[in-house]
Amino acid sequence: LRAGDEAAAEGLLRRLMDIYGAESVVLELQRLGAPGDHRLTLQQAALARRLGLRYVATGDVRYVHPTDYPVYDLLA
Repeated sequence: LRAGDEAAAEGLLRRLMDIYGAESVVLELQRLGAPGDHRLTLQQAALARRLGLRYVATGDVRYVHPTDYPVYDLLA
């Protein structure tokens, strides 16, 4: 979708639906701070709704509290 090829994105999702079953395919929506992210997530949600897929908004969470950073940094 980011490249503007909605047909290819839909084709890929339909292929995943055929392989795994529509009930097992969930589209992840995530804003990473890149230009166009808002438009992209709206397009993704619309595509998921059109195909009858569930979707979930996620974030790139690494730790819960600022005091958890040293452990994250150690493991990263």
